[in-house]
This record gives sequence, structure tokens and C-alpha cells, in this order.
Amino acid sequence: MPMNIFIIAFSFEEYTTQLAAGLGEKDNVAIAFLNTRGQQFLSKFSRYITTCNFKKIIVPRFAFPSLKPLGVGRRLFREIKKHKTDVIHIQAGSNYVESLVCLMLAKLHGIPIVSTIHDTNIHSGDVIPLRRRILGGMMQNLTNHFIVHGQLLAREFADRGINSQKINIVPHGNYDIYYHADGVGKVEKKEKGTVLLFGRMIKYKGIEVLIRAAPLIAAKLPSLKIIIAGCGPELDRLLPSISNDPFFEINNRFIEINEVLTFFTRAGLVVLPYLDATQSGPLSLAFSFGCPVVASRVGALPEAITDDVEGLLVPPNDPEALAEAIVSILNNEDVAERMGQAGRKKASTEINWNTEIAAQTKAVYQKAIAGR
Repeated sequence: MPMNIFIIAFSFEEYTTQLAAGLGEKDNVAIAFLNTRGQQFLSKFSRYITTCNFKKIIVPRFAFPSLKPLGVGRRLFREIKKHKTDVIHIQAGSNYVESLVCLMLAKLHGIPIVSTIHDTNIHSGDVIPLRRRILGGMMQNLTNHFIVHGQLLAREFADRGINSQKINIVPHGNYDIYYHADGVGKVEKKEKGTVLLFGRMIKYKGIEVLIRAAPLIAAKLPSLKIIIAGCGPELDRLLPSISNDPFFEINNRFIEINEVLTFFTRAGLVVLPYLDATQSGPLSLAFSFGCPVVASRVGALPEAITDDVEGLLVPPNDPEALAEAIVSILNNEDVAERMGQAGRKKASTEINWNTEIAAQTKAVYQKAIAGR
């Protein structure tokens, strides 16, 4: 019998939409987006969205300290009741007053709640406002079951006092959705010697480690080009030291959705020189686009990457080891091709939303319903 699932996606829209699309093949799914973010997202993936079997709901957003979010939360709960919802699934990062009011009403009516916690710890250099941290804690207290993206993250979450019986491990799915962005950029040929660092440029990304590794790589790989695509305070801090460096191509700006494919198809390798981490969206992008990976052995990354299969794992904050791993892949086309194909295979099998991820997520829903 199909399940009625209601997903609150006030953050991680790409992730959540792929999940809803996978679940929607067998179940009745409704997904709620915040108005500004949601409308922008839907407009950039309109071709993909039209192929998905789920109901879309746009929720208005009012800035703190307005009292209007209280009414919005009640209206959102009415949509949940109208959907005859069996289970609510909310993404971490959706910690707004609207969400809290809605979940409190759901709890009173006995509707089970599942929360995906993408980051069990705050990244180095990341700042989360106190108000949102308080809201997030209150929403966790209303949650029946949690999803995290690795065994290490499950242990860390349990160490914070969460009942381990409520913590479930489901891998981070692929990001194949980026193949289907409206106005998507052209597929480029892999550029020899090209390394890509992608995403938010804050301290945990280890940009400085990559900068220190660059001359070591270039000594053995004269064609080296390091593409930095994304923006943030750590890149701003380090920019003077690399702005005139011929080995770097710097795109210090927000990367639009339709540009993602072009950056990843140019890259011969994706680098994740992280100082700390939980999981990684750019890693899922690398798998989706068939790019080999060199990543620090931090957080749940060693669970997501099989060393010497989809890429290589190195100690964090070790520019020599990082350089050696990058050179060993980029100087061997057969190895790079093998690892890229292995990542693409993982994207289409182990972390495919329509099969593996949807099935594992639905099993968590069933546990939440049974434990109600």
C-alpha cells in the first residue's frame, strides 16, 4: 500500500527533490519549499521537476521577529493533514519558526517525524546563529527517528545524548539532478592536469593545504591547473597569496546551478583537502560526473570513498601526501579513468535515489510509524 509522505525542504533543495522523486515512484509525496528559495530552485530545474511525481507546496517566509510565521506553521500543518500524511520528513537546516510550529502540531496529532541531520558537528569556520541553533534543538526533541550519512556520524550523534535506537544510517545520494538543470552549460572535455575545489570556501575546506601543495604538484605536473569554484571568507583571506599564481583559476563567486556541469566535466580530478568534515556534497557531485577524488581521511568520507577505487584518501593537513596522491592519479590516465568510472558506477547503484536511497529511507519511515 502506498505511503503518504510529507517532506519539508526549507534547505538542501537539490538533495530533497531527488529523494522525493525516488520515493514518488511508489508512494504519494508532497514537498514544501520556502517561497524565495523554492521558487528560484524550481525555476532552475523546471525540466526535471515536470518529470517527478510529487506535489509541490510553496510556503511564505517572514523575517524575525514577525509573528506571521506562527500562522504559516499552522497553514503548513493543514496541508499535512490534507495530504493524509503517514510520516513527515524534515531536513536539517529547515529550523525556522514555521517548521517548529508545524512539527509541534504534528506531534500533538501523533504523526511521526523523521529528521535528516547532514552535519552532526559544526564545521570549522562555519557560524550558525544562536536562534537557529535553539530552534534546531527544539525540533530534534520532537523527532522520532534521525537519518545521518555515516557510522562515525551516528556515533558522534549518539555521544551528544541522542538515543542510538533512533539513529539510522542512509548514504548521501548522488547529484545526477545537475545533468538536468535548465540552461545547463555544455559538457567539456577533461582538461589535462586540472584539479577542482568546489563549494563554500570556509576554513574546514582546507584551501590553505591545497595552496601549500600546489608547488609540489607542479614540480611533477607542469600542466597543473587548480580551479577554485565558489566563495567564502577563507578564500577572501587567502586570495592575495594566489591571485597572480599561474597555477590557479579562481572563480570567487556563487556558482550558478547551470554552471556546475561545466566545472565538473572540465576537471581531471576533484580534491577535498578538508581539515574536518561530516559528509560532502561535492563528493557526490564528483561521483555523478565520473571524477576521481583525492580526499582527507576525516569525518565519514572514508566510509563514502573506497581507497584506491573511486579515489585516494590522505591524512588531513598534509600537503606532501595531498600532492603525491594528486600526481599519482593525474600522471596515470588509466588510473584516473578507472577511478572516475568506479565513482560513476557508485552514483548509479549504491547511492541511486530511485532504488537504494529511497528503499533505505522508506525503511526508516516504517520504523518511525511502527514506534509511534
